[in-house]
Amino acid sequence: MTTRCGGCIKVRRAIIHKAPATLAKPLARAFLPTVTDASAVVAEARTWVGVPFRHQGRDRRGVDCLGLPVVVLSALGALPPDLPAVNYPRTPQQNDLERGLLRYCTRLPAVVPGALIAIKWQKAIAHLAIYTDTDTLIHAYERQGRTSGVIEHGFRGMWRERLFAGAWALPGVRYG
Repeated sequence: MTTRCGGCIKVRRAIIHKAPATLAKPLARAFLPTVTDASAVVAEARTWVGVPFRHQGRDRRGVDCLGLPVVVLSALGALPPDLPAVNYPRTPQQNDLERGLLRYCTRLPAVVPGALIAIKWQKAIAHLAIYTDTDTLIHAYERQGRTSGVIEHGFRGMWRERLFAGAWALPGVRYG
C-alpha cells in the first residue's frame, strides 16, 4: 500500500493557488489526486442534515461547521491525513480558518456544487458551509436560544450578499 506525501500535495496546492486562473484548473486536474466527485460530497452532506450542533463534534451525536466537511470527506475517503481535527477555540481567532483553507483547499473562481463556502462574521472568515446543486448551503449552525444543528437553506439574501467570503475546492474532490 502506498501513502500520499502530504508535503508534496501542499506544494502542489500552493503552486496551483498562485497560478493564473486560466492555468489553475488544468493544473489541479493533473496534479491533485481525486478520490470522489462533487455530487458525492453534496449527497453525503445531506445525510447529516438534522444532526445536532456540537463544538468539535465528529460523529452523528453532533458536528460543528468545521466538523461537517471533515466527516463528509472522511466518509468519502478524501480526508487529508494531516488535517487537524480538534483543539481549536469555539470562536476562530483572526484568520485561523483562512489559513487552514489556504493550506488544504484551492480557491475557486465561482461557486460550484460540492464547494466549501467560507462565511465571514464581522470582518474575518469564521464559518464554513457546503454549497449544493440546488443553490442551498448545508452547514452546522449554532443559534442562540433555538434548536441548533446541521441545516440546509437557500444561498441568497445576506448569506450571498454580505456574508459570503469565497468558494473553495475540497481536497480530493473532482469538480465539473
